[in-house]
Amino acid sequence: MPILDPAPVLEAATEAAKQAGVGILIGAGWSELARAEGTLPEYVRTVGSVDHDWLFPHCRGVIHHGGTGTTSAGLTAGCPTWIYSLFNDQPFWGKQVSRLGVGGHSRFHHMRPRSLAAVVRLLAREDMRQRASALGDQLRREDGVAMAINAITGVATPRIDTARRA
Repeated sequence: MPILDPAPVLEAATEAAKQAGVGILIGAGWSELARAEGTLPEYVRTVGSVDHDWLFPHCRGVIHHGGTGTTSAGLTAGCPTWIYSLFNDQPFWGKQVSRLGVGGHSRFHHMRPRSLAAVVRLLAREDMRQRASALGDQLRREDGVAMAINAITGVATPRIDTARRA
């Protein structure tokens, strides 16, 4: 998601990482965050467009906007997930992540360094990591394409009323 004013987000993330005592990688995506790379502390890095299916299995947790694809990639990787939603279906996915006990959800405009640091610490908890890992294992075993075909076929197949044929 493009962030119109990325400086406060970068500042919040940098301060949260410092408070939580962790290193973070910020996916700059369409925002202008990558330009700040040379000015960041050693525990903060940015990256432009990157394949989430490749990156997320190397992460301890993911914090993102809650789009369907990003949410799916994080959960399939077995990562605890926090969604800072902006609009559309993002709050829905945030509620699902919360319901499953593999992360949580807040609105993007509520992101602050202190609460973001608390989120980072929450995602690092062993119980959270175990639940996310188990969910990731389950998702990787599913054949989503076959399940979708079966669901669509079940709804779209015309039913023949045998009583009328007689």
